[in-house]
Amino acid sequence: LKTKNLTNYYPKCINYTANTWRTITLEFSISTFWGRISLENLFANLPHIKTVDLSRFTDEVKNMRNMFKNCKGLEYVNFGNFDTSHVEDMESMFFGTNLQFLDLSKFDTSKVTDLSQMFKDDQKLKSIKLPNDFVSSSVRSVYRLFSNCYSIESIDVSSFYTSNCEKMDYMFYGCHSLKSLGVSRFNTKNALL
Repeated sequence: LKTKNLTNYYPKCINYTANTWRTITLEFSISTFWGRISLENLFANLPHIKTVDLSRFTDEVKNMRNMFKNCKGLEYVNFGNFDTSHVEDMESMFFGTNLQFLDLSKFDTSKVTDLSQMFKDDQKLKSIKLPNDFVSSSVRSVYRLFSNCYSIESIDVSSFYTSNCEKMDYMFYGCHSLKSLGVSRFNTKNALL
């Protein structure tokens, strides 16, 4: 595979067979030759995928935008030790999936600038584990981050660093099941109204 951009790789290159896949394991390495790669739209709009195993994926990734967007059947993603330390964009990464639980506690989001709509419309999402510094000083947008996550009951946002965020609107819109939310430490001085 001679590319450093896997954008739309599955949906466009092999979409006839990909639409029937249930499990995908990604375990190739190309960054040794090509540097950091993009996984934008990699599995987007593949409705039958239930499981994705990324635990053996070793490349340095810079873009994960729309990676699982509208994977309506997605129930589980195994990230293992997937390296996110070079990622700059996670916009709409899990937008519209069927996930009920997500463990992103090992994610390094220190270089991410865009988290907008990352979990938007994940209506079955009940529980999520985030790293302590999930929203770091690099983040500029958390627009609709958890919007329409109807089933989620609690989100620990106490360590979110929002001082540099410019877009924060509708962040928790439609989160009807949330019982409490600790946003007292949010700094909105740079948020655009």
